[in-house]
Amino acid sequence: MDGLEALSTGFNYSLDILAWTTWHLTDTLRIALAIYIWLLFYRLNRGIVIQNLGSKNFLAIMGLHLKVNNLLRLINNILGPITFMGCIFSVLYSCFYFNFILAGFASITRLFLFTHFLLKNLTIYLVSADINSKAHAISEWLELLCAKEECLEIPPEKADKLIIFTAHVYSKDTVGFKGLNFFIISTSFLTAIASLIATYTVVITQFSGYEFVARDNSNGGG
Repeated sequence: MDGLEALSTGFNYSLDILAWTTWHLTDTLRIALAIYIWLLFYRLNRGIVIQNLGSKNFLAIMGLHLKVNNLLRLINNILGPITFMGCIFSVLYSCFYFNFILAGFASITRLFLFTHFLLKNLTIYLVSADINSKAHAISEWLELLCAKEECLEIPPEKADKLIIFTAHVYSKDTVGFKGLNFFIISTSFLTAIASLIATYTVVITQFSGYEFVARDNSNGGG
């Protein structure tokens, strides 16, 4: 019986290590891909500004923008379920730990782990949200071209791509990291998530009063 218990404990411990390793490797992959996509959009927007590109470069810029969008779509098809579940887990975990800390159960180790969790997820979601902003920043350049009344010569075979390009640029819910098409990570989405966590924490704090903490403290003092 002791051997069976030892085997079961070792198996559970191995599964725990495997789960944590897979989780961190997945988050590392998400961070790397988010930074890579962010750099692509950043370099595209910066190149337009520095080189003062005009209507003659429109087709090349449109092609680069669509290529990055296609790459991002491929990433969403693969990592969409992970983004969806990761966001739900992050919200639930944050709500739990904030109340755990306020209840007075936080040790130094747990605070360190929670700080690491927050920093990692802030990196993922802030970079992902800025991708949404960077992808739509090119709209200012398009409006500038229209203000200058520059003639855009678009071949008939490029008309479909032009429609897709303008739809991506002027629709805030098309470009970015998506969670199974339920949401797209943007600044407004992160604001809503932060408001949800703050509201939950305030409501739980006010209505619970953490009576169990006061009771444990009184028993310990008695």
